[in-house]
Amino acid sequence: MPSLHFSPNPAQEQFLRAMRPNQRHFFRAGWGTGKTTLGAFIGQRLAHLNPGVNGLVASHNYNHVSVNLIPKIIAHLKEAGTFTRVNKNERVIYLTTDAKIQWGSADRPPSMDGNDVGWVIGDEVRHWPPESYIIFQSRMRDQRARYPAEVLLTTPDMGWIYDEFRDNPDLIEVVSSTQANVANLRPGYIDDQRRRLSVAQAKQFIDAEWGAMSDAAFPEFKEETHVQKGLTLGVQKVHVFMDFGYNHPAVIYATYHDICPRHATRECIHVVGEMMPNQCPTHRLVVELKHDLLRRGWVADTVFIDPAGAGTDIQTGRRDLDLLEDVGFDVEYTTDPANRSVIASSSHVQAMLEPAQGPPRLYLDASLETGGKSDGYRGLRDALARIKSDPRRRAFKKDGWYDHAIDALRYGTVNLVPVVGGGIGVY
Repeated sequence: MPSLHFSPNPAQEQFLRAMRPNQRHFFRAGWGTGKTTLGAFIGQRLAHLNPGVNGLVASHNYNHVSVNLIPKIIAHLKEAGTFTRVNKNERVIYLTTDAKIQWGSADRPPSMDGNDVGWVIGDEVRHWPPESYIIFQSRMRDQRARYPAEVLLTTPDMGWIYDEFRDNPDLIEVVSSTQANVANLRPGYIDDQRRRLSVAQAKQFIDAEWGAMSDAAFPEFKEETHVQKGLTLGVQKVHVFMDFGYNHPAVIYATYHDICPRHATRECIHVVGEMMPNQCPTHRLVVELKHDLLRRGWVADTVFIDPAGAGTDIQTGRRDLDLLEDVGFDVEYTTDPANRSVIASSSHVQAMLEPAQGPPRLYLDASLETGGKSDGYRGLRDALARIKSDPRRRAFKKDGWYDHAIDALRYGTVNLVPVVGGGIGVY
């Protein structure tokens, strides 16, 4: 067999050396460790070790498997001299060994249906629905395979894969942090990611550690750290973060500091005020907003809302954002999927509260009221401290009370400091 041009990094080499036939293999690794590249090489290797036996390759979505994984597998197969042709419509690679490699994706479970296979490779499993994994692993039924193997590659996550794979004695598990491949990453990559990620996220995405379950959605929030006096001093112009809703809308006022001398950091947000009216439809909320800004002596810079604000107000029959623009407000919202994702934007708020490296970049003025739900308080200070996590959503719980303040904070934060870093639970 011709030699292949593949020089594994230390993490990849450790996994390749650990592989055994008739085993399930789990590569739990941080960003930048070459999981997908490794999966492509293993695809060629298992095809070689199982002549006449079909294989299945899958990832979390169709674009990823088709663009990032299959072309690399084909390149290895051509180099090995075992590639015949590919049919993209059928999602099949034909080999000279009288075998085929089928590909599919977890977001399209029927794409993984088909004939029996002798080996399977699954990439980015943390993004998979558990039902897709059941279909995926059930395909490995071909008894003719000389080297049957299940290979899973992923960054860890506290979803279903935590319950399925953590401390599983039936797995050959190899764990590798991003540091293992530092020689092949741009200088400063790891430090940059630690500055942008929360401590919990850095343990997950950089150190490849399983997280710890917490009842609190934002355990990073600490009154003694994030609530400070004097953030309103000298404030004249503010950004407005707004979450619409007839029963409990939320308005947050904040200033943005590209360079923040007070906290010795960059891209820093100071929440300097809020308005949390009840039973207030949008047309009335706009009037209240104008009066509240006038009372405080502040001028609105930009109003950040959710794209749902392009919907129609049930009271007036007009779009919410039109009601704001009619009275002179400059309204913006993001349509970027990464920034709109509840999971990604919630994680981004966590990272602003407690970066893995450097000081926090989100603070609240001490004038924001607190008191608890029993006293009728639902402001941001209480929301960050009291809102619970929802493991099923992998984000905060939609409780109809504190969630409005959190949503408003998310809308403003991702517009002023967009989500960065691929793979932060984006769907």
